Amino acid sequence: MAAVSVGNRSGTSDGGVAGGVTLSPGWQRRIAIFRELAEKAAAHAELLETVEARWRRRSEVHGAEAVYILPVRDHPNRGCCLTIRRTKVRFSFELTRNKPPEAPVRLMSRNATVDQAPRVLGEFLEAMLGDSDEGGTTGTAGVEEAWDEGLQAMWEFSRRESMKAELLAAVTPKWTHETEVYDNGPAFGVLRRGDTEREGLGIWVTFSDGGTAFRLCRRDLSGGEEVIRREVATANEASAVLDDLLEAMVGGREPTGRTAQEAFRQLLGQHLDAPLRSDGFQRSGNAYRMRRGDYDVRIRFQKARWSTRDAVDYLVSCHVEHPNTVALFNEANRAGRSRGRVFERPSAGEWQGALGSLAGRETPWARLRPDDDLGDHARRLLNDIREHLYPAIERELAPYPMAFDSKPTRLNLAARERRHD
Repeated sequence: MAAVSVGNRSGTSDGGVAGGVTLSPGWQRRIAIFRELAEKAAAHAELLETVEARWRRRSEVHGAEAVYILPVRDHPNRGCCLTIRRTKVRFSFELTRNKPPEAPVRLMSRNATVDQAPRVLGEFLEAMLGDSDEGGTTGTAGVEEAWDEGLQAMWEFSRRESMKAELLAAVTPKWTHETEVYDNGPAFGVLRRGDTEREGLGIWVTFSDGGTAFRLCRRDLSGGEEVIRREVATANEASAVLDDLLEAMVGGREPTGRTAQEAFRQLLGQHLDAPLRSDGFQRSGNAYRMRRGDYDVRIRFQKARWSTRDAVDYLVSCHVEHPNTVALFNEANRAGRSRGRVFERPSAGEWQGALGSLAGRETPWARLRPDDDLGDHARRLLNDIREHLYPAIERELAPYPMAFDSKPTRLNLAARERRHD
């Protein structure tokens, strides 16, 4: 079978330059990866087509980016395994034997040029399978068919990765600076920057013999999906269709000139500060505090460590505390530990909750992007706080002032200590 073409069929063969704008670095890296994977899989498939029938009847083949050949009924983690990898200028071969719980043993390893590779592969197969009983495996149903299916899977993998590279390389470069390529194997698509595969806007792409299918949709964390547009295109039309869908997804966005980190600061300072102050809270950093009788109430807006300039994930949480009870509980715990008792958590006299969990969402985290409408985002957030967080706070504070007597770990600790003494 002829090798799959992995060249750039687009009009931007100079690395994605159109009108002085180049493809974003992230897109260029993805395209390079797809082309490399396509070349490796095609090279592996071409090499394996030289394997003699007698070895095919006694072995199984797996993989594409890297190739694993095993004797029939062996397993990569138990028995012999021949691993083949294509590098830039040569093939590497490694034969190992795995016999758990012992460490794997390397039996042979060698590098070979492209011209030498078929001969070296034959030598490794002879070393791995030469002593096996051919008569005992020739009757194994489907062994040679499975080998052929493994080869076809490699060619198909190479073709699919090549199609991804060619599709992405032909789009209008300016859209690539507002989007990100997503690929985890089964799912392939383009996401709006700051969105994820589970939340936000994305164009999902499926390749088949009938053409390339596109689906522009919006997803939310509850698992819902709203399909905005569906398209099916031939190979020659696919890049133009993707270009049109990218314009529909990000073309109407007005640049805000801010990062997601700056948007988060503006959300607190310009949109949430005044409403929360009017509800009786005072701001301290990214937290708002209120004193209610003997109780302290804090609402925190905590950014995730993985937040970037394109998206900030943040958690809204609440902490209700009765300082005197907490101090008594901690003192009792220290005394108890000195007598070998188990440390108790959570502390008596305090309650914590996350807004997302109280609202029944799949994740407690919320996401903010640079181009989000901060006024609308703040209105929805305040509605959730007042609908879900405030009632939870009131339940902890009522009946006032004994808010925590209903829970066994929050009973009179002094009386418990006297009983232990």
